[in-house]
Amino acid sequence: MTAPAAKRNVRLHQSLHGSLYAALVLSVVWTVAACWFFFSRELYTGLQVAVVTFFAAAFMATPAALWRLSGQTRKGDLTLRQWCDGELDISGGPIEAKHAAIMILIAPMAAAAGITAIGFVAALASRGML
Repeated sequence: MTAPAAKRNVRLHQSLHGSLYAALVLSVVWTVAACWFFFSRELYTGLQVAVVTFFAAAFMATPAALWRLSGQTRKGDLTLRQWCDGELDISGGPIEAKHAAIMILIAPMAAAAGITAIGFVAALASRGML
């Protein structure tokens, strides 16, 4: 087992880096853009995609509003690389920050890439290219 972060002279973070939040927003925008581009061919489908867009906006707005109401401010100007070199304190104990970033980003980015791939295959199939 490794020594605690304080004994190893590693920076212990209590919150995520701002770039991770930006990447999460990017994955939601990417998913919504893929839905609009690949799946909004008919009128009724456009309505469904509009509902998805509304839920995506609510998904992004709710945490943003809670963060703004919490009164937290930026603590230092760490680069993403400096943040990744430290550890993130979670309820189960500290973990490497770079591993935490991967765990946080893998599902939304995989969903965005997956919906894009499905949309691309569906578009090719609808044009008779498959």
